[in-house]
Order: sequence, then structure tokens, then C-alpha cells
Amino acid sequence: MFFIAAVFAVFYLIMAAAVDVWMIFVGRFGTGLATGACAIAANVYVAETASAKYRGLLGSCFQVRYKAVKLGYDYDHIPARDYKHITYCN
Repeated sequence: MFFIAAVFAVFYLIMAAAVDVWMIFVGRFGTGLATGACAIAANVYVAETASAKYRGLLGSCFQVRYKAVKLGYDYDHIPARDYKHITYCN
């Protein structure tokens, strides 16, 4: 976990010191990789430290949260079916 935190710090510093757009892209890519690694490491940590009674519940919390956020994102980006009510700012 400390290694992942160091990766986050390095790539956030790259984004903070960005002088060109490619530095932002590199920083976003690196923090995305670190986020994926953190998600895996957190699940492994919970599975190893939780008592057997609560292990399944705690292990499924990540997937439930992920699916809830994904569902909310997808619902928010459904295009309107009735385009007459869309207004534009001129």
C-alpha cells in the first residue's frame, strides 16, 4: 500500500507541475493505474484481516459500490427521448 501511495504522489506531482498537455495525460494514466492497484490491494487487505463472519459482506461492499456508481453514471448520461424540451443557451 505504501508503494501505491508513492505512485499516486509521483503522478500527482507530475500533474501539478505540468507545463504541457502530455504531462497531464501521463499523470492521469499513472493515477489510473494506481487506482486500479489500490482497489485490488484494498480487497485483499479486507479479505485477509476480516473475521470469517463478516468477510463475505465486507468483500462484496466494493463491488456493490462500484456497480451503484456505474449505474448512476449510466443513468445520468441517458440521452433525452423527447428533444422538444431541450433548451440551448445562445
